[in-house]
Formats: sequence, structure tokens, C-alpha cells
Amino acid sequence: MKSVKKILFGAFAFAALSFGLASCADDEEESLKCVAEYVGTGSAQDSDGVICTCTVRASFYNNKEYKIDMNATAVATGESAATATIDGTIEIGTYTGDATKDGTVKCTATKEYDDEQEKLVDVATKTTDEVTIANGEFTLDLSDEFENLEVTLKRK
Repeated sequence: MKSVKKILFGAFAFAALSFGLASCADDEEESLKCVAEYVGTGSAQDSDGVICTCTVRASFYNNKEYKIDMNATAVATGESAATATIDGTIEIGTYTGDATKDGTVKCTATKEYDDEQEKLVDVATKTTDEVTIANGEFTLDLSDEFENLEVTLKRK
């Protein structure tokens, strides 16, 4: 009889502990909030005549992390006619400053999209870039991703 009680008590304790851990995980997820979001569209043509159009969303979170999502299409015409698209996260990192109001925000990328691997990869050498928010908007230089591409993002 004692061994049955031990098994039942052990099962009850395990179930209670599992429920408690699951509840804590939900609380942590709920505490992560987007504190500022900026959206913009842009287009550019490179020296080969390829035209890129895109929509960019920069999200800043209360844990001092940021994420940049992009939906872009690049179209080449002529003999090398082709279309390439990307739809997803192109950068994740941390930031300092207040992204909810005008001022300077310093962003340090920890992961960037790699075209060859077609996924986010760790940044080998971390550098910090500054964006200056003025009148609820800032310009994001994406010329590393596509020649001559700059997008002005506005606070939502």
C-alpha cells in the first residue's frame, strides 16, 4: 500500500511541477512586447539594371532586442532575365537608446541573413550602427543587400 501511495504522490508532484513550469514559460512569452515598430517601402536599380522593390519592417522589443524583416523582389531584364525574392527576417540584434521617440538608437547585429545559405547566421564581427530617429522616421541603408537601396521607415 505504501508503494502505491509513493507512486501516486510522485505522479501528482510531477504533474504539479510540470504545470508550474508551463505556467512560468507562458508568463515569460507574454512579457516580451514590441515597443516600437517602423515600416517603409523602397526601390532601387543597380548598375546592371536589376530593379529591387521592397517593404521593410523594423521591430524593437522591451528586452532591448530588434528584428528587421524584409519582403523584396529583384527583377533582371534582357538576356539575363530572372526574378529573386526574399520574405523573412534579415537581421536580429540588440539595441541601446529609446526606439519609441526621436533620438539616436545604436544597433548591434547578432544574426544576419546569408544569401548563400538562405538562412540567418551568426555575425562573425559585430559592429554597431546608429540610426537617428527624427519626426518618427529614420533611413535604413540596405546597400549591402542591394546596390543603392535606402528605405525610409516611419513609426507605426
